[in-house]
Amino acid sequence: ECRWVVSLNRMISRKLPPVLKLSFGLILSAGLFSTLMAEDPGLAAETFLGRFFFPVLGVMEKQVRAQSPLDDASLQVRANYEEVRRILQEVGKDVTPGHGRSCLDYWVSRMTFSIEALNEADLLRRGGVALHEAASAREGTDEDGCVKHLKQARDYHDRALCAGKAAVTAAASNVRSPSDRGGVVAYYHLLVREVNQFIEQYVQEVRAGNGRPAGQEQA
Repeated sequence: ECRWVVSLNRMISRKLPPVLKLSFGLILSAGLFSTLMAEDPGLAAETFLGRFFFPVLGVMEKQVRAQSPLDDASLQVRANYEEVRRILQEVGKDVTPGHGRSCLDYWVSRMTFSIEALNEADLLRRGGVALHEAASAREGTDEDGCVKHLKQARDYHDRALCAGKAAVTAAASNVRSPSDRGGVVAYYHLLVREVNQFIEQYVQEVRAGNGRPAGQEQA
């Protein structure tokens, strides 16, 4: 297996642009978090630990209540994951069935998980912006505007939950160990169940006229 991993690493590295070579070199060991730590520790802590990849209860609530879209740094992280997944899938065309295919599929599923988790965060933040606008419209007695923004928020939230489910489904499609199985269970709770609860709570607050006032975004 070790020799096969080295061989696959060489195959993929030949296809990677320079900016992603270090990223892939760490995917098979510690993942892109380690890569980002090496390049920009501050960005890594904010993008991964401070937001939604670290599995702790309530980690997605900030995304639900956000009042701004996903930042450019996080969008770039998602783009990196997408590019690495594309290259892994391209390399997969040359990999014969067997252990090599299983290992490759495993990492494709992990890239998909990360991409969909970031998609969920992006959509949740857009929904948060729409809910904030709905609360502002209600404060200004603009009921039509409030209804319009609530509908926009519902669309974003529905799509966000679909992305969260897609992330968990991708992880569940290829598990190797009890820790992988435990991670699937934990992330279903964090990315689907809790998110649904946070959405319902925030929407109820806005409908009741208790939405967060402008300039007081949750930290």
